[in-house]
Amino acid sequence: MKLVPLEIITEFESNLSKLKAIILVEASSVFKEVISNFKNDGLYSLGLYHCGEYHRYLTLSFSTEKGLDQVTEQYMRHALITYEQQRVYLRWSPCDSPYHDTDYELADIEQALDAVKLTLEKIYQALCDAGTEEIYELLHSAHQQVRHTIVSAMAEIAKHKTIAKWLEETNGVLVLNAGDIDHNDVLNDIDKINGKEKRQMVEAEFEMDYEVLKLNYLLMEKKRAEDEKCPPTTSLKVDDFDEQIESFSPVIIHEDDCVYLKESSKPVLQEHESASNRLVIMELLKSSAHYDELDELSGHFTGPQFKEGDLLPALGERFVEKLKTILSTSFPKISFVIELHVDRTSLCHICFYQGDNTSLSEYYQSMKDFEESLPSGSMGVLKSYVVSAID
Repeated sequence: MKLVPLEIITEFESNLSKLKAIILVEASSVFKEVISNFKNDGLYSLGLYHCGEYHRYLTLSFSTEKGLDQVTEQYMRHALITYEQQRVYLRWSPCDSPYHDTDYELADIEQALDAVKLTLEKIYQALCDAGTEEIYELLHSAHQQVRHTIVSAMAEIAKHKTIAKWLEETNGVLVLNAGDIDHNDVLNDIDKINGKEKRQMVEAEFEMDYEVLKLNYLLMEKKRAEDEKCPPTTSLKVDDFDEQIESFSPVIIHEDDCVYLKESSKPVLQEHESASNRLVIMELLKSSAHYDELDELSGHFTGPQFKEGDLLPALGERFVEKLKTILSTSFPKISFVIELHVDRTSLCHICFYQGDNTSLSEYYQSMKDFEESLPSGSMGVLKSYVVSAID
């Protein structure tokens, strides 16, 4: 970090020290409360969750055997695997826990993270001013310092009497988790916080999860092929969801060169906008009287290409057209890429992010080339749209 002024480095290190001190107080207090309230429900995972960048937010996330049973029952509506396999598949999926991002407040931690985030922005600007080609490697290094601070605090919390007793007497694990993150990072942090024995236990469960994931994928591909030969029928039409499409009006904020959804956290870099600007298609349709029927049909999408009568892709395109109008009207001087991802899962979504006209055109072509390189039926539909700035 020689390219960053010493006063910024000092500020960063000071803010990390404050963050650790606050985690030690606030997180440990909340962890003890959760253990007290949920130990009889089979509490097996307890900790903090982030978006993969460590500094944008930290939220409480925990899982219990009782909660796992509840969510497994919900997933069995569309399941192609057995109840026990589904349970294995969901066990280490924190976002599927009914206790993920609950009402327990971590206000002091959030405030401390805001200070860290501001310093990271200063580091980023200093690296830009220096013109270094290693900007992202150096920024990643700074992000890892945030990670190590959080892990260090959680390792100390694991030694607190109440928490240590829970860890010793159960299969419980104190964990720092995230979506879209390498499992090895999670396992390495579990090792540092809980020790090798708990790491090995979770690693074995991750391996079981992966085997179920592979089986589920094969069964889904088989079902997709069957649906292509004999498509499920429905009397539903795109027009049946006009009310939801017409009322679609997301609040979008433009701040510090970033454009993001109001309900999301502001990304530190434009490159991270797609993670903040994600709209789940089935969530947008939830108020419809036809939602349950569409849900039972898995969105009535048989893939791997758009076909007349496939509802979810067509509905997604209607939302995209509305979003294109909103973006071009609200931000006429900014260009955007909009992506529409459609599959048979709950991950069907629309995302958008900034870029200049040239990079958008190149990206659009690269995505087309990527889609054409894939074997038929290997994935759902991914379509890209360009919203050009007005010169």
